[in-house]
Amino acid sequence: MRLRTDPLAPVHPSVPFTGVTRTLALAGLLLGVASAAGCDDVSAEPVDIDHRHDGESIGFTELEDCEGDYENCWPAGQQAWLDGWTDANLPEVKNGTLYRVRHCLEENLSQLNGEPIYDCYYDFESQLSHSMFQHWPDEGVTRDKQNDTYIATAGQMDPAQVRHLVFMAAGQQAGNAPTQGQTACGQTGQDAHYKEPFRADVTLGSTPYDLPVGSLAYQVFNTNVPGTSDRFRDPADTFMGLAFDHRLNYNVVSGNEDVVDAFYEWLQSRADLSQLESVTFAGHSRGGNLVTKLAQRFAHDMPDIKIVVQLYEAVSERNELYADPVTGQEAGRFTRNVDNPRVPGQRGKLVHWERAFNRPTAPSDIRVLNLTGGHCVIPGLCVRPVSGDPPAPTTTAWMMTHEGEDFYEQCWLLTDHMQTSFDFVGSNPSSSSNGARGIRHLLAACDDLGCL
Repeated sequence: MRLRTDPLAPVHPSVPFTGVTRTLALAGLLLGVASAAGCDDVSAEPVDIDHRHDGESIGFTELEDCEGDYENCWPAGQQAWLDGWTDANLPEVKNGTLYRVRHCLEENLSQLNGEPIYDCYYDFESQLSHSMFQHWPDEGVTRDKQNDTYIATAGQMDPAQVRHLVFMAAGQQAGNAPTQGQTACGQTGQDAHYKEPFRADVTLGSTPYDLPVGSLAYQVFNTNVPGTSDRFRDPADTFMGLAFDHRLNYNVVSGNEDVVDAFYEWLQSRADLSQLESVTFAGHSRGGNLVTKLAQRFAHDMPDIKIVVQLYEAVSERNELYADPVTGQEAGRFTRNVDNPRVPGQRGKLVHWERAFNRPTAPSDIRVLNLTGGHCVIPGLCVRPVSGDPPAPTTTAWMMTHEGEDFYEQCWLLTDHMQTSFDFVGSNPSSSSNGARGIRHLLAACDDLGCL
C-alpha cells in the first residue's frame, strides 16, 4: 500500500461538511488547557535516533509526492485494483443510534454565569442510558464525564455475531453552554449540532442517528471491495462505535486512563473475542490519541487479530501514550521535534512507532497511517501532533518496514489541523482526489493483511 503526500487541492466537493461551523474547535481545545504553563515546542537535548535500530530490523521506502494522481503510491497490482473500483450500487446502510452515556431523570438545571448546566451528578437524579455503558462507572469515570460522553453505534449489536470492530473518535469537545462542545468531524460524521436534542431534553438518553454521506463511517459500510459486490464491512458482522465526545481531553492532570479503560472494556464487550478477526481505528486530534491507546491494548491482548489505525493530526500529551503498555519500553520521546519539510515552522513530536505495539511477532499484523501537518494546535502552548522519524529531513512521505513488514506510513500535509479531519474522506476509491485517501488506505491495508 502506498499513499501520496497531500496535493494542493481544496476539500473535495463531495464531502458535505464544508459549510459546517468549525470555529469552536480551538476554543474547545483551549478550554481545559488554559492553566498549562510554558511551551513544549522547544527541543531539549538532541536524541541519538540511531538507537531505534538496536536489535531491530527497520527499513524505509520514500514514497512519491503524487501531486496530481495516485500512480506509484501503491504496488502496481494493488494500484490497478483500487483504480478499477466501480460502484456495486449496494443498498444504503446508514441507521444508527446516538447515546449520551448518562442522562438526567428529570429537568433540574442549575446556572453558571447565566448559562444552564446540563449535568446530573448523583445517582438519584441520573442513570446510564444503556446497560452496555456500565463500564464507565465500573472503571471509575466520574459522572460529569459520563454526562458529557456521546457515542453513536451502528451495525451488529449482538456480540455473538460480530467478527469485526470499527471505532472512530473525533477531536476534543469542550464546554457545556448551548453553543459549546459540538465540533464536526469527517471521520465519525458528526455535525456541529449533535448535542442539541439532548440539551433540549436533558432526560433524553438516545436518539436515532443516520451516518452522513461523505463521512468515513458511512464509507466503511457503503463501499464495496473492488471487483466484487461485497461490502468493505458488512453491518451483519461488524459493530461500529463512534466517539463524538470521549472526554479524553488535553491537559487533564489525572483521570484519563479510566476513560481509556472504559472504552477498551466496552469495545471488547461488543464482540465474541474468540471469533474476532479485525479492528479498524480512525481518530482526529485527541481522538487519534484515544484510538492509538486502544490499538496498543488490542495488539498486546489479542495478538492474532488484524489491526488498522488511521491518525489524522493525532495529538498526545508529553509521554502520555507511547510507551509500550506492558513492557514500558519507550516509544515516544517528545524531547525531539521532526520538521515538516513542506511547511517551514511546522513540526511533529517524535514517536518510534515500531516500539508502540508489543507483539511477539512484531507489528506484522498492524498497519498505521499518519496524516499530519505538524501544526501548532493551540497557539501560545505550541501543542503539536505526533510524527514518525523519516529516513531523511526532506522526505515528505514514507513507508517504514519493521521485520520485513510494511507497517507505518506517514504523509506530511499542507492542510491545517481541523481541515485534516475532512479533506481525506468522502470520495470513492477510484477517485484521484484527496477525499479517497481514507477509504483507499482501509481497503489496501486489509488487502495486505487478509482481513477483507
